[in-house]
Amino acid sequence: MRTQLLSAIALVALSPSLARAANGFSWARVSGGPPESVYLLCLDSPDGANLFTAGMTMTASGMIPTISPHVYASSNRGVSYTEITGNLANEKLTSVTGISFIDAQTGFVTTGKAVWSTTDRGATWTKHPVDATINAIKFFDAQRGVAVGKSGAIRLTSDGGATWRSVSSGTTASLHTMFWLDDKLGWINAYDNTDSLPSCTSLCNGAVLYTTDGGETWSSSPLADRGMTDVFFLSDGQTGFLAAYDLVGSETNNAHLYKSTDGGKTWTDMKVDVKVGQLSSPFGAMSLPASFFHTMYWSDAQNGHLGGSAYIGTTSDSQTGGNRKIYRVVDFLTHDGGATWQKTNLGNVSMMGGPDDGQLTAGRMRTLYGGWMVGTFKSTWSYFVPCQVAADCGPGATCNDRICEPTEACMPVCGDGKVCSVHRCVDGSSVNPGADGGSSSGDPSNGGNGSGEGGTQAAGCSCASAGGGVFAGVWLLGLLVLPRIGWRRRKS
Repeated sequence: MRTQLLSAIALVALSPSLARAANGFSWARVSGGPPESVYLLCLDSPDGANLFTAGMTMTASGMIPTISPHVYASSNRGVSYTEITGNLANEKLTSVTGISFIDAQTGFVTTGKAVWSTTDRGATWTKHPVDATINAIKFFDAQRGVAVGKSGAIRLTSDGGATWRSVSSGTTASLHTMFWLDDKLGWINAYDNTDSLPSCTSLCNGAVLYTTDGGETWSSSPLADRGMTDVFFLSDGQTGFLAAYDLVGSETNNAHLYKSTDGGKTWTDMKVDVKVGQLSSPFGAMSLPASFFHTMYWSDAQNGHLGGSAYIGTTSDSQTGGNRKIYRVVDFLTHDGGATWQKTNLGNVSMMGGPDDGQLTAGRMRTLYGGWMVGTFKSTWSYFVPCQVAADCGPGATCNDRICEPTEACMPVCGDGKVCSVHRCVDGSSVNPGADGGSSSGDPSNGGNGSGEGGTQAAGCSCASAGGGVFAGVWLLGLLVLPRIGWRRRKS
């Protein structure tokens, strides 16, 4: 194990400057990931060592392609993976669109109108029907979970997914990534695009939903013309950050970052300068912006880290016979609450070709300096910072096995009969037995980012593709399995 971890560190430190951060380390595309034929759409990590990722393969066979679900597991922080699809492989014309594991053995995935559960790390899966198309799921323990999806669907279970009951979301928009601080406080990104609502010509019905009672009732804050990829809240339940994007033309997006100081009731654009280089073409040069922020982590209101991608152009795809988009991974780091950013500089990039980092679809950061992003075309990325002592790691993290990891100890001292759960004082009856203080989700984002001083991310993973599809020319893929845009790489 130690040899594998040190090898992973070496890959990060010696990686080409794909998304180099100010501390000298970068997102690194490393070996050992699932095959190139697998489109990875979701991931979750319950403890930082075990990583689960899922998606689909698509094989052309006549006019209708064959789409099959796939699930993979890693027990060494994503250095290598084993397929755990099991009897899920019998499902056809469907993809895994959401994933949530509560420990190394017990987890849940969703395919269309079904949630599947396992208690043996994917050796066997049990199917549980749901009366809605589900985009994202989050389980707090082996019994209690939340599923969200198309047309504003929210479903709750208290028996491990065997039965589901409907609660009102107050919207008909498609619901995507989730974030849960605990089993009471949660947020959902909602919006439509042309995949989920054909009458929507760009981005419509955007809003952030929030609950304080475990999902029984929901309120919303509108962001009408934005798509959203991730949401993150600090442990106070009031200070939060929202990764969003707008559409500029038919293929170009600009990333945005919003902040809330009232629990998600209102949001303010932080006006982040998302320029990461210059894009050159036969017609001249133009500014190259970050297109999406797929994942983020904040240890407190001052220290934040974003992983994202920038759209370069479109090229022919020998695998599908159509076209696919070219992206580059980018990295943003702040230590002053977003007033200034240390970020990737791609320099002058030709839109006619060059390196392709693949199209990212999902991500999970557990600490300020540790996490993963996954996507298409064997696109699996890792970001970990090696250390010798805790001071090397920064706020909310400590040095464990020479890698910075979230501080697991309970931060507050609780009184009045309350106990500490995921760094918050709560009534003993509401403590999540599955919570471990440092991990959840996403999507999300998404299960949950681990937390030090900044709270625990417990987001339901939502999956999709930027800009309306994994690649151009295969419209059925968007109709069947990529109904939205949610986010968060690693390669060989």
